[in-house]
Amino acid sequence: MFVKQHILVGTVAAAVVSWYVSPQAGLSLLAGSVLIDADHYLWYAAEFKDGSLNRAMKFFDAKEADHYYCLCVLHTIEAIAVYIAGVLLTHGTVFWISAGCLLHMVFDVAQSFLDGGLLKRKWSLIRALFFCGVDPLQRKTENG
Repeated sequence: MFVKQHILVGTVAAAVVSWYVSPQAGLSLLAGSVLIDADHYLWYAAEFKDGSLNRAMKFFDAKEADHYYCLCVLHTIEAIAVYIAGVLLTHGTVFWISAGCLLHMVFDVAQSFLDGGLLKRKWSLIRALFFCGVDPLQRKTENG
């Protein structure tokens, strides 16, 4: 999903939580659901040595990241496990931030599934570290 869509979904969910729980809970959920995308910007800045948020947003909106081994750490299976633990094992602000991150990931997974890009995503931090950031399915052999 695009940032604007995440902001819209997060705002609606945060309004409901603010109404039924508390404004702080709503703000925490909104923060978790939107700020999780900071890893996209950090990856872009590190990869291209470019600190422009505007160019980073255009890069991801144009789906240019599909041509790179883009590992967004906060969008991995390992991070999702942390979010689930945060929802199941905590309360207060950590609970609501974790819930916001999970909300974000549910919509990202659904969008990836609908776009046919679910398997294009780099899902595992451990796999990335093991293969030194190179996607083994996209490695070129020495002969071709």
